[in-house]
Amino acid sequence: MLYNYFIEESLGAQDIKLKEYEFDGKKFSIEVEIPRKEHKCPVCGEQTDRIHDYRKQRIKAGEINGYFLELLYRKRRYRCERCSKKFYEDNDFVGRYQRMTRMMVMSVLEMLKGTESFTFIAKRMNLTRPTVARLFRLTSWDKMKELPMVLGIDEFRGNTNGE
Repeated sequence: MLYNYFIEESLGAQDIKLKEYEFDGKKFSIEVEIPRKEHKCPVCGEQTDRIHDYRKQRIKAGEINGYFLELLYRKRRYRCERCSKKFYEDNDFVGRYQRMTRMMVMSVLEMLKGTESFTFIAKRMNLTRPTVARLFRLTSWDKMKELPMVLGIDEFRGNTNGE
């Protein structure tokens, strides 16, 4: 289906099933899930496809054509038959403990390369300013080992009342 392919590409995910969607004038809410498959238990390494339960998680996914996109991700919890450990399924579009897609994080980091303020980016991406600041702090910057041969400094005029 064409819409399914578009959503997969815009989220950077594969094998997503679109269940239903809703539009309220400001945002699209799309219910998605991943097909059932075997997963490896994080404790004992046993392969299992035994489903324990389902949970719904709201995930911000950026904007498309000026409208905010929100995913209602119906994620599964699997139960290992050997050690009875319960764990969530693996997915490739949202990180653990995250409430926004990896593609949205990448687009925020891309916007941070420019000259826009945290507040502007937060309004544009439907986030809070502290969230944008936190994403900025999480980035790693390469440290310069030495200064370049030529260092350019722009003029600066401050408002110091003639002092």
